[in-house]
Amino acid sequence: MKKIVLIALAVLSIQCTFAQKKNKKQKIKDQHFQVDTSKLNELELDVTNLLKVAVVSSGYEGYYFSSISSPYLLTYRRYIGNFDIHTGFGIGGSKISNVRNDTITRDSKNFDFSYGIGFAHYTNISNRFNLFYGSDVLFNLETSTYENVSYYSDEKYYDYRKGKTLGGGVRPFVGVQFYVHPKISLSTEAALRLMFDKSKSESKQQSGTDPEEISTTTSNEFNIGYTIPLNIKLRVRF
Repeated sequence: MKKIVLIALAVLSIQCTFAQKKNKKQKIKDQHFQVDTSKLNELELDVTNLLKVAVVSSGYEGYYFSSISSPYLLTYRRYIGNFDIHTGFGIGGSKISNVRNDTITRDSKNFDFSYGIGFAHYTNISNRFNLFYGSDVLFNLETSTYENVSYYSDEKYYDYRKGKTLGGGVRPFVGVQFYVHPKISLSTEAALRLMFDKSKSESKQQSGTDPEEISTTTSNEFNIGYTIPLNIKLRVRF
């Protein structure tokens, strides 16, 4: 029994020694790590949004693709010292159709496009980590259509809606960046969205033999939203 305990202690001691040497080598490697600041251009891809796939729901035929809070799918950055100037865009949308017993047809479409331009300031936390903050001027366009056609006892019931929203505002943000390579890094950020939206909607309804009703409404709203740091963005300097 004593021999087994001694052997176990010896193995544990060897493992600890190797772990200490590995940690020491990693610390030395991190101390000598340097970001390639000679490359002033950078492309950033929102990997989280890219990994979203088409979804088919039970009883429906369609697809959707959308962003997870972040307005940008692709961003270009130009570094100037500890600052960058960047511009980016994002897209999202859906198309879903449902037909039931040849008497009910439902179709819905949504499209979302965002574009922004802004700046960010970077502060070194360590050789591999940066803290950054900044702000964007953001523009957004959303469109949607919904159509429902039903037949009961040879009578037609019709519902059609169309909407369009134009928005503009500012988006202050703060985030962290980690370099896995002198030219490649990963980042995530939290942000606040302060947007002024102008919306217009149109609708048409018909119930049985009743005449068709048409209505149009417009509205102006100030909206506040936020982004929590769940998106992972891949950056490549060149």
